[in-house]
Amino acid sequence: MYIDFSKYDYSSIDGNQRDLYIERGKAAYREILKEWFNNNVDEILERKWVVPFREGRRKKNERE
Repeated sequence: MYIDFSKYDYSSIDGNQRDLYIERGKAAYREILKEWFNNNVDEILERKWVVPFREGRRKKNERE
């Protein structure tokens, strides 16, 4: 799924209407991102174990 991160230009919409359009856009975008994440979570998790561990990166218990 391709997600377009460009933002609509709301400058042509007046005052309170602009705020409503922005909130509507955020709500719609939130749902798109949730759907994408839910559809891809297994692939994301599997990828974590494919990417090699980088040398020089300290383990959690070594940070203290």
